[in-house]
Amino acid sequence: MTTSRLYYRTHLLHRTLSDRPDLISLIVSYRGALMIPNEPGPLKPKATERLKSRLLRKQMPSPSWGKIPVTETGPDRRSVSIFVKAVNVRELEFMDWGSEPFDEPLRAILPKMSLISFSLPYLADSVKLCPLLRAQPELEHLGLSGVSGRFRDLKETDIPRLNSLKATLKDAAVIVPGRPVEKFYHLLEDSEGEQTLDERL
Repeated sequence: MTTSRLYYRTHLLHRTLSDRPDLISLIVSYRGALMIPNEPGPLKPKATERLKSRLLRKQMPSPSWGKIPVTETGPDRRSVSIFVKAVNVRELEFMDWGSEPFDEPLRAILPKMSLISFSLPYLADSVKLCPLLRAQPELEHLGLSGVSGRFRDLKETDIPRLNSLKATLKDAAVIVPGRPVEKFYHLLEDSEGEQTLDERL
């Protein structure tokens, strides 16, 4: 999926959830963008209708507490206003590359959820991941793409149920010990050279 299409689909989803906030609590799995950097351009009419049909397939009455303010300034505000109410999400994968603005939305969103699977792409060094993971004791799968070298503060009691990890060897050497990890998906770093898994772990 192209980046423009990813952001446009996210934009449509945000608009739908603004009109139908009763659907938010039904979301148990989400794979897509967290924030929209700018107003996306339109897709072709047929593509728009197909996506709208899938989003609105299940009709439910609107609740009395009104619409979510997706017109708030900034993509982080718009996303937070939706995701903080998605308390039943169990599988979460953000596909957009995040910089400093990701920090505040993640800190607002993740404590509201009880995740068993969490994956995220590159994040700026300023985003602190250990406190976020500490709030997810039921997490079983963790996917880290382009996130490396920031887990020294991870405590032994954090993410005790983790059994599947996608990460670099450097991060695996910190995360795996003391946890029941049975599956490891290796992300190669240029600095790893020819060292084997045993040599790094």
